[in-house]
Parts: sequence; structure tokens; C-alpha cells
Amino acid sequence: MESASEFVAASYARRLDVPSRSIPNYLCALRDVFLVRELSAWGNNLSARVVSKPKVTIADPGLAGALAGADVTGLERDVSSALTGGLVEGFVTSELAKQRTWSAIDYQMSHFRDSTGPEVDLVLENPRREVVAIEITASTSLTGRQFRGLDFLKEKLGERFIAGIVLYTGTRALPFGDRLWALPIGSLWRAQPA
Repeated sequence: MESASEFVAASYARRLDVPSRSIPNYLCALRDVFLVRELSAWGNNLSARVVSKPKVTIADPGLAGALAGADVTGLERDVSSALTGGLVEGFVTSELAKQRTWSAIDYQMSHFRDSTGPEVDLVLENPRREVVAIEITASTSLTGRQFRGLDFLKEKLGERFIAGIVLYTGTRALPFGDRLWALPIGSLWRAQPA
């Protein structure tokens, strides 16, 4: 299992050489012992093309890295790899799931992908149906490409779209347009200067 990926039972059944009907039970067992976290797909009737597969992440990115045979030096050397990106995404997802338990604002966490291409790693929706969309990247530099899915949701949701954030491994908070920001991953734990 990749560190963070959409869950297709038949694909994992083939890779593990087990019957596909067994896979949901294995997933349930891994979820029950807190080894994996399942994020439901978020669509909110935006389009008929919204993909409805859940995304599964390994709850402990350190364990995921060890199982993949990765070490810090290798991950730093190949920061643009799918493995590094998946581990960073899993780490941020895990941290936000922890913070959700003590947050003053209740929110649901899910992911979004449209079959035409736009996707967002995390969609946080509060009971008022307001949305903060988060894209996660292991990169230290940014282009407009990281904001593609956020722009898509902003256009579709209008005023319900509170903010779109790209969490990255850089060090500066940067505005990227109306309600769009790039923030260092470290901002999850510390306040940014005013």
C-alpha cells in the first residue's frame, strides 16, 4: 500500500494474491488497530465526474517509510518522488486528524478528485458547509500547478469556499490570490507573525 492513495480493493487483491472479497475485512482490521486512516471522497454534487473512492493513508508515516525501506537521507535526496510526497501527505493528514480532536471548530476531513483532473488532498468542511481545501506538497518551491484543484473548488463553491491552502516544505507564508495561500507545513504548530 502506498502511503496515501485511493483505495481500489481489486488492485490490492491482485498485488497481494488474495480474493478481493477479503480486502475490506483486512482494511477494517487495520483501521480498528489504528494502522490506517480512511478518508472518504468529498463531492457535494459538484459534478457527475467526481470520483467516489476513499483514500487510505498509513496512520504513522514513520512506519510507512520504514516499510518502504526509506531513510531520511534517501527521502531528502529524492524530495520530488511519489514516496516522499505520499509520506508528507500522510504526515499532514495524521497531524490534522489529531488536531481535529481538540479543535474549537468541528470539521469533517475528506479528499476530492474529479475524473477530469482537478484534485485536492484534504477538504475540511464544517457543519455550516464551509470549506477549507488543502493541497500538500514536499516541494520547497511553488508554481500555480499546486493551486489547480483549489481554484477548481473555489470556482464551484463560491462563498462557501473559505480558504485554499498549499502546505509546503518552504519557510514563508505567501498569498496566491483571493483566499489562496501557501503556508509552511510547520504553521500547523506555530502562529505566523502578523
